[in-house]
Amino acid sequence: MKTIRLAYGKKDIELKVPDKNFAGFYEPKKTVQKKSPKEMIEAAMKKPVGPKLETICKDKRVCCLIEDGTRLEPHELIIEAFAKRLKKAKHVLFMITTGTHTADTPGNRKIISYIKASCKKHKIPYDFHIHDCRVDSFDYMGKTRFGTEVHVNSRADQIDLFLVGSDAKNHYFSGYSNPIKNFLPGISAFKTVEHNHSLALHQKSVFGRHPLHPDKNRRKAPVAEDQYEAMKLILKGRKVYVLGLVTSKDKILYAKAGWLEKVTPMLFKSIDQITSYMVKPQRYVVVSPGHYPNDGSLYVSQRALELTKNAMKKGGEILFFSECKEGITYDEHTMKEFYLPMKRQIDSVLRIIKKKYVLYSHKAYRFAELIRDMKAIYIYSDLEKKWFTDVHLSTTKNPQEIIDNWIKKDKNAKILFFNEANKLAVYSS
Repeated sequence: MKTIRLAYGKKDIELKVPDKNFAGFYEPKKTVQKKSPKEMIEAAMKKPVGPKLETICKDKRVCCLIEDGTRLEPHELIIEAFAKRLKKAKHVLFMITTGTHTADTPGNRKIISYIKASCKKHKIPYDFHIHDCRVDSFDYMGKTRFGTEVHVNSRADQIDLFLVGSDAKNHYFSGYSNPIKNFLPGISAFKTVEHNHSLALHQKSVFGRHPLHPDKNRRKAPVAEDQYEAMKLILKGRKVYVLGLVTSKDKILYAKAGWLEKVTPMLFKSIDQITSYMVKPQRYVVVSPGHYPNDGSLYVSQRALELTKNAMKKGGEILFFSECKEGITYDEHTMKEFYLPMKRQIDSVLRIIKKKYVLYSHKAYRFAELIRDMKAIYIYSDLEKKWFTDVHLSTTKNPQEIIDNWIKKDKNAKILFFNEANKLAVYSS
């Protein structure tokens, strides 16, 4: 008998499965890492790919792009590593790159407290801003070949050098979460993000592909290509310096600093090595997105299903862990375009969204495809049952019972387990 531990909220849940029914357990690979997160960041900043940050910021107006509070990353350490090296800058603007996420949240306010503390400590002339895609002022920078009209936060105008802190990982339709996404969607207007994300319905808008990928055969990726082109329009020749991380739980597995075009492909290579798996598909699959905030809402946790669905046989069954401490989603806009459409018949969901895309509806589209292809998806959550049954999902208050029932009806059942699946990339073998 095997005991499997899966993340749920801020704790772990244990499941038991007989050896003969166990098909595999997958999570980000462990790396031998003796350095603390702070030591990893400092080592990267001291030995960058190219010049050191402190040598290129003198007398420059610097914009530090910091990922928002929905990201489980060491914000405080990233901000401190930047601030201590920006003493010679003319002025520093810290901008929290929310994309289309809610601007005023406890998580973002906490990040602001880190910014204030570090800048006061190092006596840096600074300002800060939490990007709001709906109410901020924007400048038009041009149109991409994909037809995206690029409107960027006006605060990015009077900047000489951009600095990005990025926790890179797999992304189910942008290829990877990476430094470029801090521009689009990070500091772009709603309508810019909406058009870019409409490309998510394209068959090549999947994880593991990006125009900066080291493998030239994995560079066709419409959403990511559009984001890269948009960033170049925003920059107008200005440079971007990056501190890129690959993390797992509270550990930093890889860290590299330097110019964006040099560091980003190195991040992709590391992510592929740490989080990619070739897996034989099975009828029974158990998925945990990872600890909070990875399962804070169904809107966020759903990407774990996208990143692992290549291991799921059509007509199979899924047991999915999602505590949903923050509910189904985080605001009325995502509720309207992600959750409510899924109350319709599945074929109608797919037909309507394909005919007219609205921002956030790509998630409903992908979820509807999965629901259509599976016999059942069981959700283990703290939310009331009705939230899930209204959108064609089943629920359970006893996840072990689901495992036991699978084996009861199929004594030869093979069951796959995925933990921290929001960071995995699963390919069918």
